[in-house]
Order: sequence, then structure tokens, then C-alpha cells
Amino acid sequence: MKQIYEQGTLQMVRSQNNLVFVAKQDEHEGKTSIVYRMYDCGTGAVSPVTRSVFLLAKFGNIFEQFENDPNEFISCKAVILPDFRTLIVLKNGSAVIYGKDGKIEWSGHALYKDQAPSALAVSGNTVWAAYKNPSAVIAYSAEHHLRRTLRIGGDGDLPTGLCGLYVCDDGALRVCAADEKKIIEVDTERFTFKNYMSFTDPVTDYEKINSNEFVLTEKGIFRL
Repeated sequence: MKQIYEQGTLQMVRSQNNLVFVAKQDEHEGKTSIVYRMYDCGTGAVSPVTRSVFLLAKFGNIFEQFENDPNEFISCKAVILPDFRTLIVLKNGSAVIYGKDGKIEWSGHALYKDQAPSALAVSGNTVWAAYKNPSAVIAYSAEHHLRRTLRIGGDGDLPTGLCGLYVCDDGALRVCAADEKKIIEVDTERFTFKNYMSFTDPVTDYEKINSNEFVLTEKGIFRL
């Protein structure tokens, strides 16, 4: 593994063929400085970017609605749907689908046994959500509103501490199992899972951009 950014990284998001992320830099008089960076998958260079670049990658065209509340836009989970609508789930489990025009089309929740999802990923009109404990991955239809269609796990079948979530081209899910310091791969057809990769530290997020794979740990971002 090659480290591309040090500890303090809060979140990473794909931006076309590159990786953008937000990190804590300095603390002074109780205030934390936040920086935004982009990793160029072609050159391997890390460079500063504006907050708007990060927000656009995470929220799509409605990003301006979140510019004034950094705590909210970092802590919430979001996916951009194929028709450019955006699903946002807050840390209390409240869920909203915004249309391309920024207007709310649907609101409700995405709770599973009183817990909000720890990660979201999208594949077509299906949104996958990971939940930590009890651990489960749940599929939702997001065609018109959020409707649960499938659940895998929930009865001790999956490792606990599920967080980062990625949908592979074949429909399998790669899910970070932070409590067991590994990434598992879930077969969404057979409802089984296997170990994909193990680590020495808990992994809290995973992203794949073309042939580049990235993981997020407490020590920072690493390229596999």
C-alpha cells in the first residue's frame, strides 16, 4: 500500500476519474481548520481544490445548498442517482431525495433497527446501504421514493462494524468491516460473502476508480 495523504482525513469521494477528500489540518483555540484536496489518478499528484469541488462530487448539482454547514455536509451520507437526483441521509436516519432543480421530491427515513446507514452506494435505481450493528446491507429502490427491496444479514450473518461500501461491475458489494480490519465481498445473488482483503488497521472506506483502489483508515488514505 502507498499512503497518499496522512491522518486527519475525514471523507473521500470520487470525482470523475480522480479522488477528492476533506481533512482536518490544524486546531487553534478550539477551532479546526478544514482543507480540501484532489488526488490525480493519472499523475499521482495531490493538489488543493475548493470546497465547491468536493461538494459537487458528493452532492451533484444541488451542492450549493450545503455550502454553509460544513458539519452537516461532512456527516451526512449522499449518492447521486442516475437521473441526477440526489439522495441524502442525515446521521439521525432522515432521508431526502432532491430533484435536479434542488426541490424536495420525497422525504422519509432509511433506518434499520433504529440506526442510520453508515455508507451508501448506488447501482442503477438501486441504492445499497450498510449498517454497523446489527450488521446488514439493504437494497432500496429509489425510482420514485425510497423503498426497501432486499436485506442481506441482520442476524449475525455478516461481520459487525460495516461502513464503506462499493458496488462492483458484476453487482457484488465490497464492504469495509472495520471491527475485523478487513473488506468483505458480498454476493448479492447468493447472499453469501467472502473476505476480499485484510489490514492491520480498521478500514472505514473503500473506493475504486478504474484500476486504482483506495482505502481510508485513521492513518490516512492509501492506494492499494
